[in-house]
Formats: sequence, C-alpha cells, structure tokens
Amino acid sequence: MFRVASEDSFDVYTDSVTGFIRKCIEDVVPTVMIRTYPNQKQWVDGSIRAKLKARTTTFNHGKVTGNMDMYKQTSYDLRKASLRKVTMAFTGKYQLESQENFEPFMKAIGLPDDLIQKGKDVKSVSEIEQNGDHFKVTVTTGTKVMVNSFTVGQEAELETITGEKIKSTVNLVGNKLIVSLKGIESVTEFNGDTVIGTMTLGPIVYKRISKRI
Repeated sequence: MFRVASEDSFDVYTDSVTGFIRKCIEDVVPTVMIRTYPNQKQWVDGSIRAKLKARTTTFNHGKVTGNMDMYKQTSYDLRKASLRKVTMAFTGKYQLESQENFEPFMKAIGLPDDLIQKGKDVKSVSEIEQNGDHFKVTVTTGTKVMVNSFTVGQEAELETITGEKIKSTVNLVGNKLIVSLKGIESVTEFNGDTVIGTMTLGPIVYKRISKRI
C-alpha cells in the first residue's frame, strides 16, 4: 500500500514507511518523563527523595506542634541513608589527570625545591576503601605511599603531604569529604568517576582532578 500511495517516489515511500513505524512505536512503547535538576547528585534515588520529603513533612509539623522529635528522627534517617549511598560511590582507584598551582602550594607548605621538581609530573594514584562510615585512603606518588584511615565525624591522626601527623576530624557533606589540617582546608568532591580535590592555604588553591581507573 505504501508503494501505491507513493506513486513510485522513493522519498515519499521512505517517509511513509518510517512514519508508520514511528507511529507503531509511539502507540506500543510507553513514554516516561524523568525530571532532573542541575544540583541533583547521582546517588539521590527514590529512597533518598522519600526521606527528604519525610524530613520536610515532620519539620513543618514540628513547627506547628512545637515537638521536633519526629523531625530529628527523620533527619537522622536521611543522613544515615545518604551516607550509605554516597560512600558506596567513593570506593575505587583514581589516577591524577591534571593539577593547578602545584608548585606555589608546595612551596607555601615548606616542601624542598628538589622534591617539588621530582613530584610535579608524577601521576599519583589514590585508592579509597570504604566500609560504612570508615575510610582508608592510600595515595601512591612514585615510591612514596601515604595511608590515612578515619571514621567520618570522629577525630583521627592524619598524615599530611609533608609527612607530619595531625589530629583532625573528617566530615562528609553531601558528596564531599572536608577536613582542616593545620590551616589547610581540604575538600575532596566525588562526581561519578571524577574526583576533584582542592587544598586551600590563604590565597593559594591547589586543585587536583583525578579519574577512576
């Protein structure tokens, strides 16, 4: 029937056939609309959204009744569920791809010039192991291996780039691990297979971008 209707025109015949196939697909295959937001993290699924909604509901209820016990409980449930989702995405090995302000930062923290020159082109590998809210981070840079173990929200002894060991607390905020080490603000952000690490000391921001391997 398509050939007859096309009057031997190949273009008309092709359009008729493809149009018919398209209509059959649209009639049979269900269409689902998925709404996403620019700030939506990859680990925010239906279970997390449900807990977000529950927290909002109990907060509004608590404002009316003056009893915030349910709000505190739903907030705790949300933090626990979020922690589980986020940390599961952290585990893996990541290799350094690019970095900014390496030399100025290393000079600012007192690293010798010879070590700075040796390390500026080395592609370090970071391995992250996660068990619940406990982390083990192993960073291999050439022959140097630095290992730090910590539990989120609890004080731990952490080794710095210079080899000094400092007691501090690592916090998890969304998809970021944040810690302050002797005036240096360290933020490690996880976005899928990419890890963006920044270390800020005064006006100097040392930025590292690593990819999962």
